[in-house]
Amino acid sequence: EAFVPRASTGLVAADGSFELRADAGDFDVVVRPEARAGFAWLVRPGVPVEVAETTRHLGELTLPLPVAFSGLVRVRADPESDGIDHAVLPGALLRAYLTVDSGTVVQVGQATANEEGTYELLLPERLESVR
Repeated sequence: EAFVPRASTGLVAADGSFELRADAGDFDVVVRPEARAGFAWLVRPGVPVEVAETTRHLGELTLPLPVAFSGLVRVRADPESDGIDHAVLPGALLRAYLTVDSGTVVQVGQATANEEGTYELLLPERLESVR
């Protein structure tokens, strides 16, 4: 039976440091700043953790410049109608994913539509590699 490493989360301290406990395996390290900060997520897919490693230093993590996508989320008010009457969809959750070299899919961003149905989705301009 294949071993599947457990997911782990942690918080960043005031000085920017953090610590995660991890099983051996490959991990996608994602730094998700608060949406109001205006930064894209930092994503490092496939970070290997070996069984014998007691500490793995990732070095300095610098958030990438964001690429902003914005728009309006609407639904057809009357699905039976051929008209163009649409209603906005406040609170809609948008998630962006990217397929990486290994063929796995990694979430790289997330946004929520406001009460008018508009959103701004900030995506990283690039992914950082650790291999």
